[in-house]
Amino acid sequence: MDMAGNPMHNAGSRMSSAMPAVDVLRAIAAISVALFHFNELPAARAPDQLLLLWKAFWKFGHLGVPAFFVLSGYCIGLTWLRETSAARFASRRAARIFPAYWASLALITVLAVARKMYTGTNDVARFPASFEELAATLSILTYPASAVATVNWVYWSLSYELVFYALMFSLLLIPDIARRTKALVTGSNLLCLWAIWIPPAKPSWLFFVDLWPLFAAGLAIAMFPARRSSSYWLAAGPALYFLAQLAWDGAAGYAVVGIATAGIVCASLGQRFTLAALAPLGKVGEFSYSLYLIHVPIGCHMVARVIPVTDHRAWISIPVQLFALLLVLLCSWAFWRMFEHPFFVRRSGVPVSA
Repeated sequence: MDMAGNPMHNAGSRMSSAMPAVDVLRAIAAISVALFHFNELPAARAPDQLLLLWKAFWKFGHLGVPAFFVLSGYCIGLTWLRETSAARFASRRAARIFPAYWASLALITVLAVARKMYTGTNDVARFPASFEELAATLSILTYPASAVATVNWVYWSLSYELVFYALMFSLLLIPDIARRTKALVTGSNLLCLWAIWIPPAKPSWLFFVDLWPLFAAGLAIAMFPARRSSSYWLAAGPALYFLAQLAWDGAAGYAVVGIATAGIVCASLGQRFTLAALAPLGKVGEFSYSLYLIHVPIGCHMVARVIPVTDHRAWISIPVQLFALLLVLLCSWAFWRMFEHPFFVRRSGVPVSA
């Protein structure tokens, strides 16, 4: 039941208060990753001092990835809590991730063929060379899930998402809600301890363990309004992981971003923190998955070959990068409308990113 006065009804209203923050954070994460990749493109000459500072700042743009994992855990957690059918959960997750992914593969293929026809060389992507590699690519079981190279630089993170979805699906096969929740809490904390003490090798079928704590942090936040006690226990594993990373790892950027992202979402739940000034970014957050998928083929393989994104002078390179980002955003919105938006429906109280 989801009626007034019911705990799940009250939880839903509190969950929805975090939705604008989730969309804004997703937008910031996706844009940061895009600018990180723009600034990784090689320049013909050494950059000037201002451009060096710009590039040094965006070297941290890759930290948008751990923010994505925390937000994904939160959004999937909301869906998982409300779901009663494992089959429906699996079909919705597949519809959410695969159509846009396959469309992005087609886009990269078109760009590679055009590049080959125009220059005689394909320097856009390495494509599968066997049936096994093709199967791994289509199923998002490329590196680090296997030794098969990804077609697009950013696809590695999608393998993590796919496994996280599969684990949450498997828990829905447990019919009793109390046992299902206990299994989630126990299994999650064991994975977090594993990530602390024995980081998995890559590629391997246990590759996902090292970043599970980020996803689990989001799950704990999603569970908090409706199942507070379980939420506390679920949060113990990520908290211990973050502390270990900060204490032992001199470059604990993922932990810092994970803590910050979780903190903002938590504050938004209680409406003690808003991102109203950044509200326009929320629209970008709605198509951030499409932006994540195509910013490399569009921004790095197409736009950067036409306009001087890699110019060594800041007064040229920075405005051009921002213009390129605008073009990529427009293309991402169109891509979202065609290949992502038709395959999901926004459920009441659940962020569109779920």
